[in-house]
Amino acid sequence: MAYELTFYCQTALDEPEVTLAKLFRQMAKGGTRVQVFGRGFAEGTMNAGLHLESDPPAKAIVVEISNDPEIATEVLAEDPTGRVKYANTIVRLSGTGINWVLVRAIWLAIEALWPTVAYDEVDGFDITVNMVS
Repeated sequence: MAYELTFYCQTALDEPEVTLAKLFRQMAKGGTRVQVFGRGFAEGTMNAGLHLESDPPAKAIVVEISNDPEIATEVLAEDPTGRVKYANTIVRLSGTGINWVLVRAIWLAIEALWPTVAYDEVDGFDITVNMVS
């Protein structure tokens, strides 16, 4: 079964590929080098496979970035605390056999770049970076 972790972020609403490039640069600043493959584009959305340089592509996770200023209205019902009301970008990680070192590196880079709220199906909006292995 695939695991999914979603980040509701407040970004500059760059094109998704620019947002992804900013994420990679931030990860590199933190010492995490990644390989990207299989990029896909649609209006306002992009996805790509991502794995650590030291890992084979089989350990990749999918990163999907969607920029939409109306995101908050869609998720406010799920988050009655209103923590996501300024979100305009969704960064979603998914895959099976998740590399938690990579997930943690992505999470820390996202938090360093933008105000963000994380969500997963198990812990909801209560998940924190310290809860991922």
